Amino acid sequence: MRWVAVAIGLVVVAALAGDQEDADALFEQGVAALQRNDPARAEQALKRALPIYEQIAADSLECARCLGCLGIAAMQRGDPAAAEVLYRRAAEIQERRDPKSLDLAATLGNLGNLAYDRGDLAAAERHTRRAMTILEAKEPNSRNFGSTLNTLGIIVSERGDLAGAEVLYRRALKVWEEIERDSLDVAVALSNLGTVVSDRGDPTRAAELYQRALAIRERLAPRSLDCAATLDNLGSLARERGDLAEAERLYQRALVIQSPVPNGALNSAASLSGLGGCALDRGDLAGAEGFYRRALAIRERLAPGSLFVASSLNDLGNIASMRGDQATAEGLYQRALAIRTRIVPESLTVAGSLGSLGIAACARGDLAAAAEWH
Repeated sequence: MRWVAVAIGLVVVAALAGDQEDADALFEQGVAALQRNDPARAEQALKRALPIYEQIAADSLECARCLGCLGIAAMQRGDPAAAEVLYRRAAEIQERRDPKSLDLAATLGNLGNLAYDRGDLAAAERHTRRAMTILEAKEPNSRNFGSTLNTLGIIVSERGDLAGAEVLYRRALKVWEEIERDSLDVAVALSNLGTVVSDRGDPTRAAELYQRALAIRERLAPRSLDCAATLDNLGSLARERGDLAEAERLYQRALVIQSPVPNGALNSAASLSGLGGCALDRGDLAGAEGFYRRALAIRERLAPGSLFVASSLNDLGNIASMRGDQATAEGLYQRALAIRTRIVPESLTVAGSLGSLGIAACARGDLAAAAEWH
């Protein structure tokens, strides 16, 4: 009987080995389909691989990898809710089997991105910080670690922690510069660092950082939307220092790049808003309103309910307020406030909307409402 049991065991092991090979082949097919941005074929292969892996060992890292790839496929077909369920299942396995693995860091990064996209900045920061901790221990000099630092910088910046964001961007810059001195990754860090430095009140240093980013992008990707965004940033600084002609020139250069790019319309709204600001500074309220309305139309079409829409509503509210139409201004400010409160409830932009509503209420003589907003 003992030899019969051993023989049966060997047959089972051989069968499982064959199953493993089949699952691995299906998994590779799924990954290849993901790389081709073909989520339907990816899901077809991965959903065949997963039950095989689960039959071999339901709690295996192979199962987790398969679930993670299915999450990516769900994102590619535009289903973030399904993706999150799959990522969480993958993370549960990875937490139990190897809580310091790079696979878990990748899954946490994906969960952080989903949380960021739905406006849950606290969850986005929590997931991304955990991913950063793993990567710092495992591969502190990698491009991936630099990217995670940069992503975390974006999150904490939007939560109002500009000093923390600057530290993270500088760390990302250091990692990326050690990999390749003048890469597009370095340009990303320089640009983000320029934004936070500007927000902290140092426009001169910000301009230097933007110029460094622009030099890299003009050399490596001169027709890219990132290059246009850097021109927009420099335009904003030129406007702040009162050089409206230079600001308009930079915004127009950005529009030239954005116009032929398939996904450039949303970016062009930022350039149009900048041109609206220049017109406003020149005292041309009608011209400013025209640019702002064009920007709002683009944003409402391509990013409804976003912070971009809130920004355009606020700009138009300012125009209405300057014309003395406080009722229209307050309506626009309230629409902007509703969006900002939903997405970034603890941010400085929410405080700005409240302040604008207070000013509008004060202008129409309602001091009680003004005090309530303030």
